[in-house]
Amino acid sequence: MNLQQLQRVYNAGMDSEKACLPNTRTDTLERIEKWVNDDNHVSRVLFLLGAAGTGKSAIAHTVGERFQELKRLGSFFSFNRSHRRDRHPMSFVKTLIRDLADWNPSFKRAVSKIIAGDGSLMTSDDLKTHWTKILLAAANEVVILGPVVIVIDAFDESGDETARKTLLSFLITGAKDLPPNFRVFVTCRPER
Repeated sequence: MNLQQLQRVYNAGMDSEKACLPNTRTDTLERIEKWVNDDNHVSRVLFLLGAAGTGKSAIAHTVGERFQELKRLGSFFSFNRSHRRDRHPMSFVKTLIRDLADWNPSFKRAVSKIIAGDGSLMTSDDLKTHWTKILLAAANEVVILGPVVIVIDAFDESGDETARKTLLSFLITGAKDLPPNFRVFVTCRPER
């Protein structure tokens, strides 16, 4: 299977220039690291909410940087209001699948097998289809030891309200179907 068909969004990834300054936000970062490494933790998704300019993105980029160094960062995706055309929920899911496949050879083989069995999956632009039939199916077919960290920055910029509600639904209900070692860290402005 040619993973080029799963196009990732460029420049939506982690940027170490945006990370926290050294020795700042240490309590918050320690709590996030503890949550990631807690095998008994029930919640696979953690939201960091805050107003604009409170440092949420700096924390997200620092978390990404730390877990990339540990080779535990499966994916990092930063939404951006200025780039809504290419940074929407569907592009996030495709990028997530591609990042995980590039990060882990077993996941890559699982995705290849799934797509080889149903080529129509690659032509679908249905979020639910990609989330359930590719992402969840591949994640539950492989065994990955240790935490798999997925960082989503600026969730509130992931499209219009309808698109955000759809993606939020997958994060809340669909994340429970991910393997227990998956952790999804999300930053967002508080919204209704």
